[in-house]
Amino acid sequence: MAEALAALQRQREFITSKVARIKSSLQKADDEQVPLDEFVLETYIRTIDAAYQEMNECQTKMCATNPTKQEEEEEIYVEFENLFTEVRAVVSRLLKQKKDAQTSNALQRQVAAGVPQPIRVQQSILPHTPLPSFDGKPEHWFRFKSMFTDIMNKCANEDAATKLYHLDKCLVGEAAGVINQQFINENNYDAAWNFLVQRYEDKRKIVDIHANKLLHLKPMTQESGRQLRDLIEECKRHVDSLRYHGYDVLGLSDIVVVNVLASKLDFETKKLWEANNEHGVIPTYDDTIEFLEKHALVLERVEASSSIQQKTKSKANVPATSQKASQLKSSSFTVTAAETKCVFCDKEHFNHQYDEFLKLSPCERNARAKKAGVCYNCLRKGHLTVKCTSKHSCRECNKRHHTVLHLDSPKPNDDASKTDSVKPVDSDNSSSLMSNVVTLSCATGSSGYKDVLLSTAVANILDVHGNVRLCRILLDSGSQLHLITEAMTTLLGIQREKCATSVVGINGKETHIKHQVMVMLQSRTTSYSENIECLVVPRITGILPAQELNIAEIAIPNDVRLADPEFNRPQRIDLLIGAEFFYSILKSNRIDLGPGRPIIQETFLGWVVAGPTHNRSSNIQPQQCNTVSSETNHLDELVQRFWMVEDVPMASRLSEEEALCEQHYVQTTTRDSSGRYVVRLPFRDNVDKLGETKQHALQRFQQLERRLNSNEQLKREYDCFIEEYIRLNHCREVFEPEASSKPNCFLPHHAVLKPSSSSTKLRTVFDASAKSTSGLSLNDVLMTGPSVQDSLLDITMRFRVHQYVFTCDVPKMYRQVAMAAEDTKFLRVFYRKQSSDPIRTFELTTVTYGTASAPFSATRTLVQLVHDEGAQFPIAAEIVLHDVYIDDALTGGDSIEFIKEAAEQLVHLLERGGFQLHKWCSNSTEFLETIPEELKEKRTALEFSGANDVIKTLGLLWNPSTDELCFRMNPVQDQAVITKRHILSEVSKTFDPLGLFAPSVVLCKLLIRDLWKLEVGWDEEVPPDQMNSWMRYIASLKQAEGMKINRCVLTPNRIGLELHAFSDASFSAYGTCVYIRSVLPDGTAELHLLTSKSRVAPNQTIPRLELCGFVLMARLVGVVMAAIKQRFNKVVLWTDSTIVLCWLNKPPHQLNTFVSNRVTEINRTTKEYERKYVESKSNPADMLSRGVYPADLKINDVWWHGPTFLRTASFADFKEEEVVDIPDVKKVTCTAQECEGPYELPVLTRFSSFRRLRRVMAYVARFIRKARKIRTDNDHQLYPTVDEYMISLDLNMKALQAVHFPEEIQQIEKYQRTGDPKHRYVGKLRYLNPILEQGILRVGGRIKHANLTFAQRHPVILPSKHHVTKIIIDDLHQMYLHIGPSGLLSLLRQRFWILDSRLVPRLFGPV
Repeated sequence: MAEALAALQRQREFITSKVARIKSSLQKADDEQVPLDEFVLETYIRTIDAAYQEMNECQTKMCATNPTKQEEEEEIYVEFENLFTEVRAVVSRLLKQKKDAQTSNALQRQVAAGVPQPIRVQQSILPHTPLPSFDGKPEHWFRFKSMFTDIMNKCANEDAATKLYHLDKCLVGEAAGVINQQFINENNYDAAWNFLVQRYEDKRKIVDIHANKLLHLKPMTQESGRQLRDLIEECKRHVDSLRYHGYDVLGLSDIVVVNVLASKLDFETKKLWEANNEHGVIPTYDDTIEFLEKHALVLERVEASSSIQQKTKSKANVPATSQKASQLKSSSFTVTAAETKCVFCDKEHFNHQYDEFLKLSPCERNARAKKAGVCYNCLRKGHLTVKCTSKHSCRECNKRHHTVLHLDSPKPNDDASKTDSVKPVDSDNSSSLMSNVVTLSCATGSSGYKDVLLSTAVANILDVHGNVRLCRILLDSGSQLHLITEAMTTLLGIQREKCATSVVGINGKETHIKHQVMVMLQSRTTSYSENIECLVVPRITGILPAQELNIAEIAIPNDVRLADPEFNRPQRIDLLIGAEFFYSILKSNRIDLGPGRPIIQETFLGWVVAGPTHNRSSNIQPQQCNTVSSETNHLDELVQRFWMVEDVPMASRLSEEEALCEQHYVQTTTRDSSGRYVVRLPFRDNVDKLGETKQHALQRFQQLERRLNSNEQLKREYDCFIEEYIRLNHCREVFEPEASSKPNCFLPHHAVLKPSSSSTKLRTVFDASAKSTSGLSLNDVLMTGPSVQDSLLDITMRFRVHQYVFTCDVPKMYRQVAMAAEDTKFLRVFYRKQSSDPIRTFELTTVTYGTASAPFSATRTLVQLVHDEGAQFPIAAEIVLHDVYIDDALTGGDSIEFIKEAAEQLVHLLERGGFQLHKWCSNSTEFLETIPEELKEKRTALEFSGANDVIKTLGLLWNPSTDELCFRMNPVQDQAVITKRHILSEVSKTFDPLGLFAPSVVLCKLLIRDLWKLEVGWDEEVPPDQMNSWMRYIASLKQAEGMKINRCVLTPNRIGLELHAFSDASFSAYGTCVYIRSVLPDGTAELHLLTSKSRVAPNQTIPRLELCGFVLMARLVGVVMAAIKQRFNKVVLWTDSTIVLCWLNKPPHQLNTFVSNRVTEINRTTKEYERKYVESKSNPADMLSRGVYPADLKINDVWWHGPTFLRTASFADFKEEEVVDIPDVKKVTCTAQECEGPYELPVLTRFSSFRRLRRVMAYVARFIRKARKIRTDNDHQLYPTVDEYMISLDLNMKALQAVHFPEEIQQIEKYQRTGDPKHRYVGKLRYLNPILEQGILRVGGRIKHANLTFAQRHPVILPSKHHVTKIIIDDLHQMYLHIGPSGLLSLLRQRFWILDSRLVPRLFGPV
């Protein structure tokens, strides 16, 4: 270490000497008055910057090598920094002077040469043109777009920055601040305008808004000209807007609009309108508007004359004592005439827009409003506040006063008045910062409130290029998070990562955060640095302090170096550091300035000033309160796992990245001499963007070390774990300079305790998700890969069908797969056994738990082992491919000899790849006798579950001695207040992949749905009804302890095996359950529940929900059949909905889309199964649709062993209820036209060639297929395919027979459908014994068993005298070179049977 330190010191001296030599050269040039060349100065600049970068790297290495002398090294670094600043400033100044002189000389030469200089005069009409505004409402967009673009087209000479400035100013209300900050930074007017067009120019949304508002016009409350005028204008505005978008008021819409408008009229007006309409004539929209406008003019004249008479009468009759009241009352008649005239200054604007009025404090505004005699709610004269008709109230408290009179609200222009004293990060970002405010502060209305300083500091922060930027920081011990503003993030140029986090502030104010970044923070006064993961917010808090303080009154000692030299000046906050690093930043020194004065605290960022001051403000200032918190990801993970378990696994294709990951594995995986597999890390394309990780990993290790030193037992176990890693050669130590070689990645690590494990109580988890300085982690640049193992549901179902089973585990499975030496540099960690020892660097040489690709690399290696060695061990190969989940094997067979052979093959197969097996367990004691005692699974007693001698397998509790599955009832944590968060957390802990506990889980799902419907907050106490339901569930859960069922669902000595599935639905939920039925020789049968699934019901009708339940049943049965691979004598699907059964028997095209799609899926997947009706009382799936409490479920024999009617060898079907009206059937509207005979397609007689007719009909068939969106591999071909020609032949035959044999087709179809002898066909074709095959009439007869083709055995029947028959004959006649009559007839009868075919030659001329 001493040699390395000496080398670094020499490197530092060399770097310093380079900058010192440049300084000497500058001084020499200045003394000798020798001008330096521009290129020399630029070379100096590059040399100085490179030296600064080298010094930073050298300083970091020295601090890591010798941390005890950081202060001494820091002083030397500060001296270099001063030298760097001085020299670079001199060079930059000389370079600027040189360039300015060159520019000036060039201009002088142009003037001397007589070159005229252009004079540019730019006049803009924009400042003098009133621009339209847009409030963010889509219905106002087109009006704004038309006016704004018209103005901008007249200002074509304006630059993009000017246009963008005016465009941003035109956006008000909800649209204020929507323009992306990047557009503003780049002055990209076109991109900003296109963004607005894309966001607001939604024609469908605009039309929907106008149509909705048209249907919900405000009704008139009395006969009033003003109300009628408002109604007319509102209606016309929406109608005109719809006309503008191409939807005129015609036909039905005209009737609807007139009826809506008439329904909004008052009684008197509607009576006059009805009297004006002629009897029996439907009034039009235009006539109605014309009448109402005339009537509005009449009402306005009458009301105006009445008001004047009333005004004159009141002046004559009111005594002098009430003159003031008379003046107040009479003023109410003049408000509408001059309502925009300010009562404070007599100018033409609203009262609340008076600037001098807004500058007053809220108390002074109240006094001024009272003196002026205006309404406190609308700030208008002429009425009292209690009689104000305005629908608006205070936006702050919703009380009946104007917002500007709200006493607890700061002045509207407080922030604006302070902008001169603020140093924004980026001046272009100021508008966006103020428009997108995250409310994390509160204000007090106390007058003369004493200011309290919050701790602020200024530190260095590195941007994406490694350049240093200054950042103002707020130190907040009350925050669980670190925050950074969007403006600072944009300035740094750091890549943002997506996240979904909610930040909670004062009063539970919740803000949703979408992005996070990783930043490197460095102190300006010490060597302190830290990688901090921050959430990105538009604004952290208000300006701090609220007003400028007199620093002379604080009396700060002169020798104190402040972290924020301008702490007393109001400035914005760029970064908030929370409690994670708050206390580690503090040092022990503190200066107390006395009572009522702030304290000065020393930190690694410098000295910070915090506490009360003597400054008092007469105005109300906002007092900052910045406590924020965030929910951890634990609940999200639980909820995600809960819903994944509840889902039915469906097969999916590999994504593009998963396919690349698979390809990478195949191309890069090798085996060493021992047979062990060696894999590579599957990097994404962005691996080169992985930043520095060493410093952060070192700091995390030091934190881990402090934790371990405080817990001796934990440290002992942790050291044993790491030493085992070293002993087994699963890692290797690296030394300098290899330890500093790049690229590399250092992983933080920590201990995870798992007391329930029977082997490893403690394991080390390597944090590959820790962010680097670029904001990316190792996991961010790794592909995760696809899942290559069967689903948990498949494995557990198979586990239940074997007579004899065993389980085992692959110990340290990940670490049995080696990592290629080229990639171990990305798996480096720090470790030392004692704090006094030097920190050692290790590279992990195996697949590492915690990396994103580890599960894929390990499990894919097992699959590869089967591909390479599985042919010699066929039983074991099948087990590895289908009965292994991660590192656990669950398998079995029907005999002890088979499982012994399977276990032996499994051991030998895995040994070929370097894997071992332990934790053996079985329900067969004979099998376990062959297993060494040290390799058997240990028994674990679970006291709270009531189950003893239980083995935990994949979350299931299995007692091998009794061969039963037990349910572990997790004890619910006691809570003083039951909240939605608590309920969801407890429910999400349910792990029931087979759905055996599903009826009780349904109750939890419904409870969660009710809480969401009631919009209960995460931490609010749930309503009494929901709380009672939850408490009842918890009490019932405790009573259900001891619940257990047989593991094996197949009964020995069975003579038949069947699968029966049931589905049911209600308005609450729908679900399905599957039973295995074993028929026994004694005439009885046993049923065992295999699996079930349930869903919370959407807002649909009961028949549709029943259909959804049937779809779920079809999918689950498909999964079961594919998973357990048993041969069933019968598969029966039961439902208690006769409507669903009717739907399934109808062609899907006759049903509405919702039903049709699901019926199609059911028929495609269950066409080979029986579908039957069951009464609701006998349907066990009924429990899934309504829910059952755990205690009741425990004793419910129907749920565990199926309905009683299936417990005998034979059972009778239930009688279906008659369905009178089937819903969701398409109503077909047809127009009938009387014809003399059957309608014949003109295309049949249009062509003289049968080949051409077939080609045309082939194109017709292709069109029909594409119209039905049926895709094939031949869609790209230009000409018809063979299949399409065959389809076209069938189409021709069907069309021809439909005209000539309609009665025969109908009778034969009815006979074939019913089989009733009385419907047997006895028509003119009876001697041919005709049959109907796929809609085509063919010859039957006794040769159906002959060794001929189907077409030869059953030729198509054709009429003798038809054009199609003639062109078929002509086609064959020409194809076979004008064959004779007998030969032609023989050829015809190979595919067609033409009636009276012997007359063919005579009918159609010579052949």
